[in-house]
Amino acid sequence: MADTKEIISKIMEDLRQNNSRNFSEKVYTDQPILIPASKMKNFTPPKYRKMKAIARSYHSLDMSTAEIFYKQAKFMEAFEDDYEYYGDFVRYYPTYRDMNDEQLRGYFSWRTKIRHGQYDPAPLAFAFVYIYELLNGIGSTEPKDGFVKLQDFRENFGKIDNRIENYMKLWLNDFAVYYDLDPQLITDLARTDFDKNVLALENCADTDDDTLFSAITELSNYRIDRSKLYKNYSDIAEKAICEVFRKVCEYYAKNRKHGYCEKLFGKRASISYYMFSSAVFFDRIKRDNYEYSVSGVQKYRCENGFWTCEKYYGSRKKSTELGTLVKAVDRALRVKLGVEPYLKPDKITKTFEQIIEKIISERSSLSVKKTIEKELEPPREITIDISKLGQIRAAADVTCEKLITEEEAFDKTELEDINIDDISAEQMNDDKLASDELPLDDNEYEFLKLIIYKDEKSVRDFAKSRMLMISVIADSINDKLFDMFDDTVLEFESDIPNVIEDYLEELKGLIKP
Repeated sequence: MADTKEIISKIMEDLRQNNSRNFSEKVYTDQPILIPASKMKNFTPPKYRKMKAIARSYHSLDMSTAEIFYKQAKFMEAFEDDYEYYGDFVRYYPTYRDMNDEQLRGYFSWRTKIRHGQYDPAPLAFAFVYIYELLNGIGSTEPKDGFVKLQDFRENFGKIDNRIENYMKLWLNDFAVYYDLDPQLITDLARTDFDKNVLALENCADTDDDTLFSAITELSNYRIDRSKLYKNYSDIAEKAICEVFRKVCEYYAKNRKHGYCEKLFGKRASISYYMFSSAVFFDRIKRDNYEYSVSGVQKYRCENGFWTCEKYYGSRKKSTELGTLVKAVDRALRVKLGVEPYLKPDKITKTFEQIIEKIISERSSLSVKKTIEKELEPPREITIDISKLGQIRAAADVTCEKLITEEEAFDKTELEDINIDDISAEQMNDDKLASDELPLDDNEYEFLKLIIYKDEKSVRDFAKSRMLMISVIADSINDKLFDMFDDTVLEFESDIPNVIEDYLEELKGLIKP
């Protein structure tokens, strides 16, 4: 078979000869240019050259990088390509100007597949360029459509490369704020429940007990709602914890520069905010005198082009210090009410101890008083109609005789059909086996074994290898063993849980090293 180049050369030579022979008679028109297939991949569509020209134009001298990116993205918004790219592209804050022709074709071909629902692996910088486009309103019909596409990309491409996750949480939040979307779209991202609970604690003097106790439970790392004490004395526990918390807040208000809630969860303040931080974003709306409220606490404002965000600036995790206070109340109530096992004391201030002791004494006295009052209540009068006793006796005799007859019939028919030799030892011991087994899955059983025998490094390595959250699996174990022990068996004093000392030996008997 002749070489491709030779064939093309021969065709071109024939054309030249024909043209030279008929030069005077020739009418010249556009002629096709023959290109070998091997060189087609290097052919760059003219759309790319026009896009690059935008960045080199005279007008671009006064443009920021973000504005140039936006104008180029708008120009290429509907463009599609079909090109196989196997290279890489690494760049911080990537834009089109950072890509060569082959990388550009690779990006737009990959984007074409994304828009058709095909999520292929790609350089991380490609993913960020695509996200930047959506943040700038490129490729969406309206802001709500853009938000949905960002969520879709987060979910699908995040399975391929989860390095986008932390950025997506921030940018989805900012997207809803900037484009004035429904705050309900970002309640999870903004953690509005956290703000709501902290606000309830901050205004504890005017918050009812049910709301306050719920907020304390959600924000404390000690789960009082799973305590044996709470199961038996929920009303007393709720009242005592709420009263102790209010007294502690009152003490801080009078004797400290900062309140107790501020100490636990930080200060509520309004500070400068950078919309779409770490993204290439062109602010084309330029909002002014604008306010967006995510919750009663978290608010965003834009005045004269400057953004601020008002919220609690501090820890947004469950509080260990609040957990210590709640656990101290639990411990004191157990001692006062005789609920075993008694918890080991944690380090708390003398002031807190005095507040707890005072509240517990008042609660206990009130409980005893109510019990005494109930015992002293006059007994209810019961009137018996003696004339009807004979009728009741006769009806009882008939019923008794009928039951005896049915029981004898059962003895004769049912028991004759039962052969005790057919009952296996395994069936006879079913109840015993059920009570001896721990209702834990394999992961929970191994995790608890590591906790019991004090191997903290192995606990972390085990959780990491099985992709488990330590707090989640510990809560699951407490839930499953609650019916057996009538109490939680694991408690957190650090990031690794401990077995409550009263249950340690019993668990060692059930779980061997």
